[in-house]
Amino acid sequence: MALMGRGAVAIWNDVAPEGLAEFYEWHHREHMPERVGIPGFLRGRRYIAVRGAPEFFTLYEASGTDVLAGPHYLERLNNPTPLTRHVIPQYFHNMVRGVCDVRFSVGVGEGGWLITLRFAAAAERVPFGKAHSLAELHLNNAPLDFPEGLNTRGMNDRRLASWTPRACGGQPLPPERRRT
Repeated sequence: MALMGRGAVAIWNDVAPEGLAEFYEWHHREHMPERVGIPGFLRGRRYIAVRGAPEFFTLYEASGTDVLAGPHYLERLNNPTPLTRHVIPQYFHNMVRGVCDVRFSVGVGEGGWLITLRFAAAAERVPFGKAHSLAELHLNNAPLDFPEGLNTRGMNDRRLASWTPRACGGQPLPPERRRT
């Protein structure tokens, strides 16, 4: 199934083992419903790594990046709940958060597995407007290779989103200011 909007918040993070129960309770009962309740947020999903790190990937889909820089979302970011102020600095580690423009998103099914690839490339080398599938995307004049053994013919959908520094300030946050 294609992404529902033109904007996304992508978050990779680990959670300290002693905080897993509290994290699950907070994320499932408070944080995810709060975020999806913001006007323009369309869906939120959390994935757990089978292997590799970080252990968690959360994807919030929004109608556009304007929502992710808008007053409703910023109000929540700047006024976190008491539990959010406790869980994130106490238990989140190795967190990477990005506000993204969805460049393309195609597919007809919803799979049970997800692969995320984070990479950096010079803008002039990535033909976002011309790429119709990940197989057509080239980085440093070489095709983007999937992990060995992955049969891309069986993929239900393909998505490409690029980090949007203008929507999130473009600066890494110190641990005490990290927000989701």
